[in-house]
Amino acid sequence: MTWVRNPWWDGFWLLSGLPIGVILLLFVPDPQVWFMASTIMILETGHVISPMILAWSKPGLRAIVRREWGRHIVLPGILIGGCLLLPWTVVVGVYFVWDIWHFGMQIFGVTCLYRPRSSQNERMLRALGCLAFTAFSIGIFPFLGEGPKLHAISFGIFSFNHWLTDIGLSSQASGWRWGFIPLVLVLGLAWLVLRNGPLSVQSVPQILAFRAGIGMVHFVYSARVWKLSDPQVRAAIGRDLLSA
Repeated sequence: MTWVRNPWWDGFWLLSGLPIGVILLLFVPDPQVWFMASTIMILETGHVISPMILAWSKPGLRAIVRREWGRHIVLPGILIGGCLLLPWTVVVGVYFVWDIWHFGMQIFGVTCLYRPRSSQNERMLRALGCLAFTAFSIGIFPFLGEGPKLHAISFGIFSFNHWLTDIGLSSQASGWRWGFIPLVLVLGLAWLVLRNGPLSVQSVPQILAFRAGIGMVHFVYSARVWKLSDPQVRAAIGRDLLSA
């Protein structure tokens, strides 16, 4: 399969991390602006649910996750239950390590869209490079300087870009992107309202643990729906990925 990408679509959804990081830098003197916090929660929530909606709305992917019900139905319940029962320090530690893997693999996956024809050794070296780059950029780089500036740049380049990439690619692979994008953003907005109301930490102390569990379920679904080395996944979403 030959991948052809639309530079305008990719420029916004896949490659906008650096300019977003620069924009966030402008907000460093006033990091508590309400619309920035709201945007973060809406996009972060939208990206979390994107691969799940994609998996259950796309017939080819739905057949895969239904067949692999242990991984995509039973395991999510175990993960959420574990986050609710285990000590918070354990949950945060597991989440942090898994999150770095998740971010690194997304970066690797995006590189594969631009270099689909490469040897197994080249792909392995590129995957290791993406993981090392991600671990340094998330776990070390933001702490090299004083103040929030490096955190702002890292947050834009990695977090914002990660969220937009997930939403953009999931919407594209779904085949109904102009309905998919508003749906996940509206759901993100609904979560924002709930988290600041009936599901606040003060009202439901377990909400942070529950949300961490949902994030881990996101890791599971994202790894499966974007496993483009699987011919079944390519057959299910390949044609729509070419329509950017």
